[in-house]
Amino acid sequence: MINRVRFTKEQWQVGRIAAGTVGLGMAYGVGDQRPPGRRQAINLLRSCLDEGINLFDTAPAYGDSEELVGEGLAGCDCYIATKVNIPVDEDGNPLRGSRLQTALSQSLGRSLKRLQRQTIDLLQIHNATAEFLARGEVAEWLDRQKAAGLIRVAGASVYGVDNALAALGCPVIGCLQVAVSVFDQRMVEGVLPRAAAGGVAVMIRSALLKGALTVRVTDLPDDLARLREQVLMVKDDWQCSWSELPVRALRYCLSVDRRAVVLVGINSRQELSDAVQAANECEWGEERLAEMKRWALTDEQLIDPRRWPA
Repeated sequence: MINRVRFTKEQWQVGRIAAGTVGLGMAYGVGDQRPPGRRQAINLLRSCLDEGINLFDTAPAYGDSEELVGEGLAGCDCYIATKVNIPVDEDGNPLRGSRLQTALSQSLGRSLKRLQRQTIDLLQIHNATAEFLARGEVAEWLDRQKAAGLIRVAGASVYGVDNALAALGCPVIGCLQVAVSVFDQRMVEGVLPRAAAGGVAVMIRSALLKGALTVRVTDLPDDLARLREQVLMVKDDWQCSWSELPVRALRYCLSVDRRAVVLVGINSRQELSDAVQAANECEWGEERLAEMKRWALTDEQLIDPRRWPA
């Protein structure tokens, strides 16, 4: 059983590893990563529960993920996090007023149905931006859903430090999901301590950088040759095998914020085993983490998978 941490102001007891389910519902990640079959996906979800993983992250944008999570975890004692996209008009501009409220409510209603739940434990604004949060409309809507008992905690999944700080400045946001890896350390000093000071829970994603910090790095295209070289350098510095590399990469994220939950995509028994092993190893101390700062990259073409070539 993996170690647990107090998560959110509601004092949830949550495993240090959360299960990411995007790869269960659609092709995702470096290399030819196809989703498992329906029965295998449901068995994996239940195996996560057996290992003490009790927080599962999904989204309407993740293919069949919500339906699989709903079927696989129906009646189970666990926490489920999903998301709502920022709705836009025909020109790609975020909706306002009643159209915004309607679109968000319809999205939430569909998620509740697919997840077979009457309440969403954690509802996150997917790819939330500072500009969108500053308008205040979404905060009002989230407050109303909490008052109606449709959601328990509101959160934001963001890219970039500025958007993360904007989310932390929004009183309704109780959980922040950010990208952190041994290569992407931007959130470590400016955002994670601020979240801790404000009592905002943190979910760390992209710990394995979409699979680049695994043996699948060899499948990266030539456009990302520099990233491939960085992975090989880290592997050599750690003096670890390919099978040990993802465990080390997860251990880094578990160490930079010991109150955070690290979100790991789990598409196989081996990936589940790696995540459990990382969660049960001792965190690295400040001196060791300081040494790893030299691996941080700032080129968003390398550390932001949205910018990678198709």
